[in-house]
Amino acid sequence: MSLFDDNDISYSQFNRIYVIEVVIQGEWRTGKELYDDTLSKYEFKHPWFTSSYHPIDSKKGLLSLLKQIRSDAATKQIFPYLHFEAHGNKVGLQVSRGVIMKWEDLADELRKINIVTKNNLMVSLASCYGSYILKGARLNQRAPFYGVIAPVERIKSTEIIEAYNILYDNIVNSDDIHKAIDLIRANIQQPTSRITYIHSETVFRAISENLARDMREPIYRQKRILEMTAKHMSNVHLRLNNTIPQIIDRITNVVNNSDNTFIQMIQHFRMDDLK
Repeated sequence: MSLFDDNDISYSQFNRIYVIEVVIQGEWRTGKELYDDTLSKYEFKHPWFTSSYHPIDSKKGLLSLLKQIRSDAATKQIFPYLHFEAHGNKVGLQVSRGVIMKWEDLADELRKINIVTKNNLMVSLASCYGSYILKGARLNQRAPFYGVIAPVERIKSTEIIEAYNILYDNIVNSDDIHKAIDLIRANIQQPTSRITYIHSETVFRAISENLARDMREPIYRQKRILEMTAKHMSNVHLRLNNTIPQIIDRITNVVNNSDNTFIQMIQHFRMDDLK
């Protein structure tokens, strides 16, 4: 079995979809339309399912809402699915007119919710360049979400309505994300890369691939040992409690056992220890 065996990938669950829409005066509320015309009607068909619509107009309002969702997940047996409707660019999500929240900062807030759900948070970003939320994924931190569905480039409002109606019709009624993405690509006359589904474990593979390859090279490992030793030598607490040979031996052991290190990193990233 390889380090990144697809058979290890589990599946998420949700029982509530939160539609979070950044409201800009005079603009079409695609999120409200999605909620009114599609999601709210599913509640009558599926007793296990609920949904809610949340218009916001500031970063403060968004942070407050995400904090409440985190509390709901922790105390009310709610498994949240977050759907964002907002403008976006390669830097971040527009949270009010002229104000951008960086993707990395949004990922930090999502990570808090995902930790509470033990890596079970699904996210949809109906915004241009929504897939840039991946900028917030870090090898040495927990995953910011279980999976994300988002455009990789610019997308029109009409495409958003069509795409996400197809998505939720499938994942609420049949719980099949991959089928939903295939149907979106088949029904929207655009390049197939416009909207994609990315699993958290795939994210880890992508951001660790170069490092994993480099760590197999003896010259690179020696360089990492020197760099990490220099960094740790500047830590007063470590210097007071360890001899220099002890610090070097510990770092050398970590670097030379990189396969075990990566296994521990991916287990931490996908929160195996919390399940």
